[in-house]
Amino acid sequence: LNWFLNSKGISTALSLLARGVSDPTYRAQCITGPYGSGKSALALYFSKLMDRNSRSSMRSKAAHKWVDVEYIVTPTRSNGYLTILGTGRRENISACLLRSLKKSLEQSHRSDLLNKLADSDIDLNAIGNDSSKLLTVFEKLAKFEVAKGKSIGIMILIDELGKLLEYAAQNPSDSDIHVLQELAELSSRSSKYPIWFITCLL
Repeated sequence: LNWFLNSKGISTALSLLARGVSDPTYRAQCITGPYGSGKSALALYFSKLMDRNSRSSMRSKAAHKWVDVEYIVTPTRSNGYLTILGTGRRENISACLLRSLKKSLEQSHRSDLLNKLADSDIDLNAIGNDSSKLLTVFEKLAKFEVAKGKSIGIMILIDELGKLLEYAAQNPSDSDIHVLQELAELSSRSSKYPIWFITCLL
């Protein structure tokens, strides 16, 4: 992590990612680059800065180190986003997103959101490859969080996107690659209930 934080270009990279703070059209982004270039570290660091549970000391250090991108953490000093972290593997994209959603909410002790989804007649086990239902899940999560003042919105970070694309290419009958575009479009037009969608691709 120290190598990453001292690497050149971090300020520029964070600035590019942070454009979504004020402009919804930049809330869908894909980080690309060669193996070992720090894509995953950059995405994870950014998500930690923006997460609602981030320590204030972490944000203060970031603001001090990169003065020119202090606005990244300023809007979220006392709040932040509900973060959903996932790593792609050889499965369809909807399955990855749902698996990541459940695991992230359980690990962040927000299982109450799973109950809220169930109470709103959403059965996560019955979504399958239905992209409209999947998008509804994330829209409702964002609304739940903003309405209750728990978070500013939600941030979805999927690492190893390439594995999901490999699966889609090898299993066309089970491919739901269109979900990427639909979720990106949903994120880029989200305003009152912000949704971020960031992926990492080799």
